[in-house]
Amino acid sequence: MASSATMKMLGGAFLAASAVLQGVAATLDGPSPWVAEEFGPDVVAPATLSVLESTQDINATSPYVNDERENDLNTRADKFFLRVMPLGASITQGIRSTDGNGYRKHIRDQLRFAGWNVNMVGSKQDGNMNDKENEGHPGWVISQVTGAAKDNAHLRPNLVTINAGTNDCIQNIDVDNAGKRMKAMLDLLKKEIPETTILLSTLVPSATRQSCVDNVNRQFKGLKDEANGVYIAEMQLTMSDITSDGVHPTDDGYRKMAAAWWAAFQRAEGKLKAPSSHIDDKKETEGGSGGKTCAKSKDVAGRGPVQTQLEGTGADDGNYRHRSAPGITFTVPSSSSIQYQFAQLVNLGGADRGGETDELVKIERPGDGSNRYSYYLNSGGKYSTSTIDFGLPFRCDGNVAHVWGDLNNDGLDDLWCIGAQGQASVALNRGGNPPRFESVGEIMASPGPYGPGDILVADIDGDGRADYCIQENNGDIRCWRNAGSGDKPSFWQSFAKAEGGGDVVFTGKGKPNKNMVRMGDMNGNFRSDWMYIGDQGQVETWINQRGWGTGMVPDWVSAGQTHAGIGRGSEIKLGRVYGSGRLDYIWMKPAGNNIEVTVYQNLGEGGLRRKGDGVYYCDMTGNGSDDYVWVWSAGDKAELYLNNHSPPNWKEDTKTLFNIGRNRRSIHLADWDGDGKCDVLSQRKSDGALEWWRNGYDKATGKFTFEYKGFVDGSNKCNQGWGVNLFDRGLRLADIDGDGRADYLCLEKDGRTTGFLNTKTGIADVGQIKFSEGWDRANLRFADVEGSGRADLIWVDKYSGQGTVMKNKGRQQTGGSSFTWENRGVLYPSVGERGANLHFANLGGKGRADLVQVLPITNRAYTWFNECPGGGGDDGPIVDPKLPAYRNAKRSRVMRGLEW
Repeated sequence: MASSATMKMLGGAFLAASAVLQGVAATLDGPSPWVAEEFGPDVVAPATLSVLESTQDINATSPYVNDERENDLNTRADKFFLRVMPLGASITQGIRSTDGNGYRKHIRDQLRFAGWNVNMVGSKQDGNMNDKENEGHPGWVISQVTGAAKDNAHLRPNLVTINAGTNDCIQNIDVDNAGKRMKAMLDLLKKEIPETTILLSTLVPSATRQSCVDNVNRQFKGLKDEANGVYIAEMQLTMSDITSDGVHPTDDGYRKMAAAWWAAFQRAEGKLKAPSSHIDDKKETEGGSGGKTCAKSKDVAGRGPVQTQLEGTGADDGNYRHRSAPGITFTVPSSSSIQYQFAQLVNLGGADRGGETDELVKIERPGDGSNRYSYYLNSGGKYSTSTIDFGLPFRCDGNVAHVWGDLNNDGLDDLWCIGAQGQASVALNRGGNPPRFESVGEIMASPGPYGPGDILVADIDGDGRADYCIQENNGDIRCWRNAGSGDKPSFWQSFAKAEGGGDVVFTGKGKPNKNMVRMGDMNGNFRSDWMYIGDQGQVETWINQRGWGTGMVPDWVSAGQTHAGIGRGSEIKLGRVYGSGRLDYIWMKPAGNNIEVTVYQNLGEGGLRRKGDGVYYCDMTGNGSDDYVWVWSAGDKAELYLNNHSPPNWKEDTKTLFNIGRNRRSIHLADWDGDGKCDVLSQRKSDGALEWWRNGYDKATGKFTFEYKGFVDGSNKCNQGWGVNLFDRGLRLADIDGDGRADYLCLEKDGRTTGFLNTKTGIADVGQIKFSEGWDRANLRFADVEGSGRADLIWVDKYSGQGTVMKNKGRQQTGGSSFTWENRGVLYPSVGERGANLHFANLGGKGRADLVQVLPITNRAYTWFNECPGGGGDDGPIVDPKLPAYRNAKRSRVMRGLEW
């Protein structure tokens, strides 16, 4: 075959050298390291060339002759990784290929065969290959793809392959200026990632827009700028390589595309630069659990449970301990037709949740249906001497009960009119002084043979919304959960499971008179406790605490007899007189034609906080793994436990990591400045303005400092504050654009989210990033599930804890939301724990959200690690993918890896 040959050992392989062939010289060491138009710096060009006319198998031959070449394919892998970003539209994604990979796996295999380590990067994952990340967005035009390039420049690819413009032709978008739009994309990439090399593809043939394709291709070829790292990959497919849709390549067409990319790469490889990213490419692509960018397996929680926290960290405030002090005394009129109740009708001064002060409501019921409603206004623990009238939008008379409870979580009590068979109609308190009430009609039909006296309205789960309960004759309390996020329940739920209703949430205590049971918040944790008032006014109390396991039935903790009692049991009422969040003890003693009202102020303490309430996870040292931080409720102390990847034995590092003296509910740990370390931020509840303490951790000394930076400019973007539930936060900080900086997210109660990107130059408003799915925001988490670098949205089922993932697909240019989310379904199955006890943290250091169960009473924790299966980013052993031949049109020769 060869006219002459000199065999030389080269890198463990023999190459046929210094020979002029009728075809090409033989090689055992893979494809040629040179191309026809430009030789690499380590290649000496052959003196002569002949044209290959035969149809011999060129996949087993080398197209170059070079006596002097030193093989560096093996050593090249030791220099740096190729971080390859495939950028474009549906062809880049691989639509119409049988495996969904398109050209991407073929070119990756070829690069690996040539001795390179390869890490594909991008925000999307498509196809059945392991390393499947890309930026292929079906239907997108050049300007939209440019947006994807900008949004994902933080991934720092050092090689970008671009195939974009086909949709500009299909949509006939200013075709004559397609080259200018592409030039803008190239300039943006070179500005954002100076170290990157770009391979720009010409367009593949089109069944209906070929003249446009030719026009665009002429423009693209004019953008060649190899001196500045921009190379042209001429596709040169024929219509036989295009599927019946006239747009997308066949499998053979995609293989030819890979050959064209490979030819362009060979011209460019001498100009490649090492990636500057802080990301560990080796860790991303190595086998076993080292990879991070694989798709998370559905219905597999992950490796676990692994105990990751011992008992003993954190602190609670013990059981509820009651004490009181005498308060105000005043008189009100007495009559058999007058009924007195306590409810917050008016929020004077806009008191925060937990600062509710009840009005004394006066209901006059003459029996003819002409009820009159009025109240004595509570002004800071002091009642007005005259009443203020108010009206209702419906009649609530006859054999009914007036019951007060906050139906819609706005902090004002609404009127529940309980009918003769236990049915409930509600008049919403719309605020004002006097308040305006609006009917929402009947919200609960009769539950069975129960009367008005059997019905209790209480917030069982502590979400700020009153639930509907009935009391059985044996004292058991059965409840229907108010499953709403708006002005009325969207439906009613059970507390044991999502379906049904009326499960027992509290077992009777053998008390003789169920009419003396009261439910309300005795200790100020926003949950309705159970109280029994004895004949002499003594009170026995059971405190409602956050429980564990599946379902939402509370953990009830006995506080024993909390009130010694005074007067008769029938004369005792409980109400929020002093705005402490706790029920005060009220003795309404008959005194002739009056009632003497004496209030005993509740000064009790304890039973508010569980150890699990203070758990935070964030990377405080910048080593790529989340540490465990326990923050005290007043924000005056935070304890740090460094993640040494030896669970459950954390390195107890700092007893007082920071002391900012801010309400724990306001505190966020997040990397605000993009240096890899989590800073401390505190939101102002009224408008979300952020105070910032910058983390100045010194790796050399292991010392932490937190420099106060003041309020972040332009951060007053969210007035949603926080609610009464542990996770009911209207402001979240999470990196949704993947630039390494936590972004500012504002969540409405139904989960609708607006976003403000935290950029180098300030906060940028991107409007609505996610429309409402009707999910209570308390059940929403933001965490990076599949190692994309961007936070995904996880909806946690409050009963079972299973997590449905909305995959963050990045910025989109059109539509109602500025980000695209793909519903991936349940990626975190139930591990037998309710949602309120679950966290999502990167404890394993893979950049993926692990599932962490924290038991509220002990702080013991178990983790299911979210890891990639064996194989990492690679697909099997390194083998020659045998790409098609490629012809160099200028020299009229067929060469492997050149133009065909």
